Amino acid sequence: FVEPGRPGDLALKRTSQNWSPYHMYITWANSTSENGVGRYNVSLINGTGAVGEVETSATHNGVNVTDLRPGIAYCLSVTAELSTLISAPSESCFSTEEI
Repeated sequence: FVEPGRPGDLALKRTSQNWSPYHMYITWANSTSENGVGRYNVSLINGTGAVGEVETSATHNGVNVTDLRPGIAYCLSVTAELSTLISAPSESCFSTEEI
């Protein structure tokens, strides 16, 4: 197997259905890999812990990050995983709205 490609750039979705000062919905484009991707691993940068694992989807990848504080910048990292191989991370920072 070959290491999967890095996931696409992270984007913050701000829609009334999934946006509040206490959580954010982050999406990314699929990793390009000749052998596919088993799952995506999402974590907060700076040792604040893993957000979770996301199963792959042909059309959409995203995760709802909860228990956040208003008016704070959070940096996230997403990697693609295939068996024991892990891609380079796709990273970006986003801020929650102030109340």
